[in-house]
Amino acid sequence: MARYDFCFAALMAGVALAGFGLEVVQAAPIAAEQEHLPFPPARIVRVGDRLNLPMSPPTPGTATRRERVSPEQAGAAVAASIQARFTQATGSPDSLLTRQAALASGWGWAADHFAEIDRQNKGKVSLNDVLDYVNRRSSLTVPRVRADGA
Repeated sequence: MARYDFCFAALMAGVALAGFGLEVVQAAPIAAEQEHLPFPPARIVRVGDRLNLPMSPPTPGTATRRERVSPEQAGAAVAASIQARFTQATGSPDSLLTRQAALASGWGWAADHFAEIDRQNKGKVSLNDVLDYVNRRSSLTVPRVRADGA
C-alpha cells in the first residue's frame, strides 16, 4: 500500500472511530514525511468543532441579514413563482396546462400532482386550479389570480 493510500485509510479509520466517541491520536503521516506532501497536514476534527474558516465578503447588492416576511408576502411570492412556472409551461397565464406540457417544460411538481390538481378530470388545468391545490395543501394562503389576469 502506498504511503498516501495508507494516510487516507488511516484518516478514514479515524473518522469511523470518531463516530463511536473514540479519539484518534494520529491520523497523519509523521512530521518528517509531511514536508514532501502536496497538501497540508491532516487535522483531527471532532463533531461540534468549529473549523474557523475565513468567511468571504458578501456579494455587493445582496442582503446581509434576512428580513422578516409576513404570511401575505410569502403567499404572494409563492403565487408569483407558480405563475412564472405556469407561464413558462403554457406560454400565457391565461392558457390551460396539461400534464404533458408540465413534463415538457421541466415542471415535475405539477406533473407529479396533476391528477390531484385536476379535480374535474378534464386533462387541463388553469393557473387558479394550481393555486387552489396549493391552498388546499398548505397552511399558507396563496392569492388566486383575478379573471382579468392581474
